[in-house]
Amino acid sequence: MWAPALREAGGRAHLLHEAGLVHGCADFAEVVPQARRAVDRIGDARTAELEGSGILMQQRRDPVLIAWAVGLGLAALVYVLGPRHFLFRVLDTFHVLMWRLGEFIADLSTVALDAVRALAIGLYATFVVLAFVVVRRGGRARAALVIISVLFAILVARDDTVTESNGRWAAALALSGFGAIVMTNRLRQTALLPRSY
Repeated sequence: MWAPALREAGGRAHLLHEAGLVHGCADFAEVVPQARRAVDRIGDARTAELEGSGILMQQRRDPVLIAWAVGLGLAALVYVLGPRHFLFRVLDTFHVLMWRLGEFIADLSTVALDAVRALAIGLYATFVVLAFVVVRRGGRARAALVIISVLFAILVARDDTVTESNGRWAAALALSGFGAIVMTNRLRQTALLPRSY
């Protein structure tokens, strides 16, 4: 056995014996549930080792604290802007930002517009793939997949005028980029959750 020899040489080693499985069972983890559980246990043991050594430090965020901080921050912002005009100012600011973004993209050359379109489509494809992986791992992504897909289709479906098209493609780029980032974070979270079989 290699594990005792490594320990005798001063190294760190863990031996996980998986009854009924042969060497190389990890190659069949996608089709053999017992092999998948063994791979999960190996990963959990390695993660515990890395966390214990200080190499891997996971940040744990308290959702209650975050919710309170966001709520109190929003209350302060509403107070500063004035409660009666807050929604109007938020929507007006969003409208102005989207208009300026559309104008900025309208000023770019055709090559740049093609780059924005290509990036929007690429990020949307990335979002879709990540969402399916999150769903496959038991995470939440179905609603986001439907909502972002419908919004993306609405944004890129028409190509009436150049300026409107530029603004819509910019919004599609922002939407698909946001979706890809959210799914990346959810995928990381589902990788840390214990798997149920």
